[in-house]
Amino acid sequence: ESHSYNLDRRISSFISYVKDQANHFKTNNVALTMGMDFHYSVNIVALSNGIVRLILKMTQVNISTCPQNDIGKTFKVLIEGDSKRSDQDFKGRNSQNKMIVFPKKEGLKPGDYTTVKVYEATSATLKGNIVSE
Repeated sequence: ESHSYNLDRRISSFISYVKDQANHFKTNNVALTMGMDFHYSVNIVALSNGIVRLILKMTQVNISTCPQNDIGKTFKVLIEGDSKRSDQDFKGRNSQNKMIVFPKKEGLKPGDYTTVKVYEATSATLKGNIVSE
């Protein structure tokens, strides 16, 4: 039986596993270990082909989870305090632990929740405006 016979099924299974593991991490990085079930003696050609296909599929996964996909979305945000760059802005986190920076609004303080609509995204931070409450 060829090592590449069920490669697509195994890649799909691996991607599902990684997505499940990602739900348990607060960052965009997922740590995976290679246990005793990882065999180094597999056919190198099948492994190389599988790695290329895996990278292509993982790239598709990364595209679907990139911060730019949050532009236009509205989030409930817990205000943590002042933004590092401006005392005119608050910083806070949504339920996905993503940092969001937004202009201050009178009557709000750290520890309060507010609703923010995202208009810009960088690799680490979302920027938004408070939605009228």
